[in-house]
Amino acid sequence: MNFFVVLQQMLALFAMIFIGFYAYKVHWVTQDTSDRLSKLLVNILNPALLINGVLDKTVVAKKDLLLENLFYIFLYFVLLIGLSFPIAKVLRVGKMENRYQLMLIFSNVGFMGIPVLRSIFGNGCVIYITFYILIYNILIYTLGIAFAQRSLPKEERKNAVKEMINPGTVSAVFAILIFVFHPNIPQGAVTFFDYVGNAVIPFSMIIIGISIAQMPWKEIFGHVKLYIFSAIKLLVIPILCAILLRPLKRDTMLFVIFILMLAMPSGSIIAMIVREYGGKTEEEDICSKGVLMTTLFSIITIPIVVLFL
Repeated sequence: MNFFVVLQQMLALFAMIFIGFYAYKVHWVTQDTSDRLSKLLVNILNPALLINGVLDKTVVAKKDLLLENLFYIFLYFVLLIGLSFPIAKVLRVGKMENRYQLMLIFSNVGFMGIPVLRSIFGNGCVIYITFYILIYNILIYTLGIAFAQRSLPKEERKNAVKEMINPGTVSAVFAILIFVFHPNIPQGAVTFFDYVGNAVIPFSMIIIGISIAQMPWKEIFGHVKLYIFSAIKLLVIPILCAILLRPLKRDTMLFVIFILMLAMPSGSIIAMIVREYGGKTEEEDICSKGVLMTTLFSIITIPIVVLFL
């Protein structure tokens, strides 16, 4: 895969991030605007993109690759969950261990993963990413919340399984059903999902830029252990996996999706999970800082990882 092609794509995404950053700094948008745009993105635009990925008639997804894709997804989560324990111990972050584990396991497979991989492979990769998102949503609202609440007394812990029924999960299920059964979708609906889904890339990047603009730079870059964590997450793990697991590669696109999913920054949903299900302000802040730092660094680290594919 061409390093410079991917770098150009990442720089284009970075330019969109800068638009959000600049818009917040000159007061074109506010915190409230960002929150509302995030709801629009999570509940409408991203679900539309998932469905659009299986409606594109020019894309012919290979059903015989689904099993291989599911194997990579299983390996993806087993690796990250398994590595999260020793890495958190090695970093010696004390009571923050659970938070670092969350940041390692739950990457931004949606808002960053889809734009990056779609810019490389086109709509053909979206159906395979959809399975990552479906499993991700199930795990974030089960294992993720269990991690977030681990330090709380049992009587204070919440049952959040019902939260798995959300637009992201529902749209992922619908996308898979459409892919399997090929129902006859009216052209008007196809056009709708195409237009709305294509808005995800600029919207998601602009919202990330707004988030970065809201936090003082000293607070983002003031934690040495976050630098070490970012290097491990964004470079060490994906590069080692790209080298060591290369003998498993059959379909190039699925292998690249797997490796680049490992190279994605931490997902913004982590801070929301920590805030909602038992996090203290300090713990929520470390997650927010980790998300922002890994997102910024990923602009450079993802092209570097591509060199090893």
